[in-house]
Amino acid sequence: MPTLFAWAVPTPFEESPVDHTWVTDYDNRQTPYPDINAVIAAQAIYWYCWGDFHVQGRSHQVPQGFLGSRAGDVSWANCLCASNAPSNTNGPTCGTIFHYGVDGVCHQLANQVLWATSGNGSALTVALARGYHLSSFFYGTYGLTHAAWSARKLQCAPQQVRVPERA
Repeated sequence: MPTLFAWAVPTPFEESPVDHTWVTDYDNRQTPYPDINAVIAAQAIYWYCWGDFHVQGRSHQVPQGFLGSRAGDVSWANCLCASNAPSNTNGPTCGTIFHYGVDGVCHQLANQVLWATSGNGSALTVALARGYHLSSFFYGTYGLTHAAWSARKLQCAPQQVRVPERA
């Protein structure tokens, strides 16, 4: 099973107290693709999570902006939130964070992508990012669109992780 990686960079400026987060299916410490076209050419995957493209992570809180990695189902992640296109120009890349700053922010969208690491256990989150505790206070772990998020999880869940219906 492929690995999903969570990343952070300071936003909106270097001395900011909050990090922007995003997810890839590659380790940008080992393979720093210069742009999204290189990512696509390499058949790799980048989830923007309402941000810009970043070659590598960096953070004042975690080395190289690396927030964690875990085995995940890339098809599941792509169903939850489409990849390789900016969130502000492509509806499916928004997951269920339809309106940035209203339904959630990058932290919640990255967590939605990372839901694909849950299998039958707990999913990786971007909890190590600066500002995460504040954003999760306002928006929760996966955003404020609870009904839409529940429906998306059900729609996208691989057959082996769906809870069987009771007879």
